[in-house]
Amino acid sequence: MHIIDYQEDGASCYGYAVSSDKEQVKNYLTKFTEHSERISSWLKEHCQEIAILKNLYVEDNMRGRGRGSKLLERFLSEAENECVEAIVIISDSAESNRFKLDEWYGGYGFYRVTDTGCGSVMVYPEEIGMQMKADLFP
Repeated sequence: MHIIDYQEDGASCYGYAVSSDKEQVKNYLTKFTEHSERISSWLKEHCQEIAILKNLYVEDNMRGRGRGSKLLERFLSEAENECVEAIVIISDSAESNRFKLDEWYGGYGFYRVTDTGCGSVMVYPEEIGMQMKADLFP
């Protein structure tokens, strides 16, 4: 497992790259969705290495300055350096934001696969997310 952790003035980003056959994938998803077994099994079958973006946070008074974008771009770059084939996030759309979080992540190539009680399961790149949704949630 490779930890990806960035701290910047008023913002932070945390996640990790891991082999898709590791229990961390299912364990993480189990906290958010009843479909954790299906999603983690699909990832094992289609990807060797994945990353999970667990947290991307920008303090309210620092939002709108590009800090979240910068951290997400750094995360994507480091995940690519780790040869991950897919990145999974739970878009915390239940959180109050001045913008639609799913759309913001979508602008970076994430695709909404399914909903959870607290947000959307989103997968990057879009092609893998689309295939996962077609296979699991037609």
